[in-house]
Amino acid sequence: MSCDKKERELETGELKLSVATIDFGRDLKTKAFTLSNVGERSVAWRVEKKPDWVSLIRSEKGRRSEDGVVAPPVSDGTLDAGAQQMLVAILNRDVITEVMQKDTLTLRASDADKKLPNDGKIELEFKAIANRSPTGLSLTNVNLKENLPKGTLVGTLSSTDPNADETFTYALVSGAEDADNASFTVVENRLLTASTFDYETKTKYKIRLQTQDLKGKIRQRPFTIAIENVVELPENFSLSDNTIEEGKDRGTPVGNFSASSTNPGETFSYTFNTAKYPAHQHFSIGGTALSTADVFARSKKTSYEIAVWVQGSKEKVRVEKIFEIRVVAAP
Repeated sequence: MSCDKKERELETGELKLSVATIDFGRDLKTKAFTLSNVGERSVAWRVEKKPDWVSLIRSEKGRRSEDGVVAPPVSDGTLDAGAQQMLVAILNRDVITEVMQKDTLTLRASDADKKLPNDGKIELEFKAIANRSPTGLSLTNVNLKENLPKGTLVGTLSSTDPNADETFTYALVSGAEDADNASFTVVENRLLTASTFDYETKTKYKIRLQTQDLKGKIRQRPFTIAIENVVELPENFSLSDNTIEEGKDRGTPVGNFSASSTNPGETFSYTFNTAKYPAHQHFSIGGTALSTADVFARSKKTSYEIAVWVQGSKEKVRVEKIFEIRVVAAP
């Protein structure tokens, strides 16, 4: 509820009657204004017109009255010379509908001897807006890179509401498209991860969020969080041994290839890059094992260079490495 901020004055000779508004805060349950007589005569006043959804009470020493009204409503009174009276208009929420209401409070002042300007009429315009549900719920970001730690910020939440100066609380709630709520958490107005996500396992997560204003009105909305792929190259590509004794039969094991990745459950395959280093024809790869495909003699050659690809099962990205295989003398 709001009231116009203009001070209204009535004056005749030394007699002045003024009404001013005082704002008691954003929750807008009450509105107070001061009725003053700054003249030397007593002035009677009465409420000539009042909205049904407003109760008018006297306020002792300017104390604020909440919804629980203890003072009886007033409709008239008298002000002695130099006196003033604070009145409080209390919003009756039960009468307010879901639309804005606008009405006028009219006070009529009079004294015994003189006629006041404008017949002593003072009008204040009141507006009341019933609490309405939030009309919008937004999330600043719905895309998230894979492999980030738990507690990573996804985005911040905000609400739109027809009522001014509202405060909101946010939560994950059950309902349509809530299958992945457990993978996230809400702290104040921030959506955080409660899991570490792997793009190769799952790319989209469905959650349902709710905003609630101070008076309990809510709005819910589903969101889809998309997981973005981060290309993870194979790491630590190595061969367990790179020597072979001369004279050993074909098919003799040389060593085993290995690699690692930040992708959970990643496996690797190994192949020759046949476009480089034709020495690959002297070897064979079976799974992770490098074996000989020839019988070697140091008198012919003491080392061979081979180019090998490693490729992950999820990323399908290959990394090449050159290995030198040395022929050593038999013990």
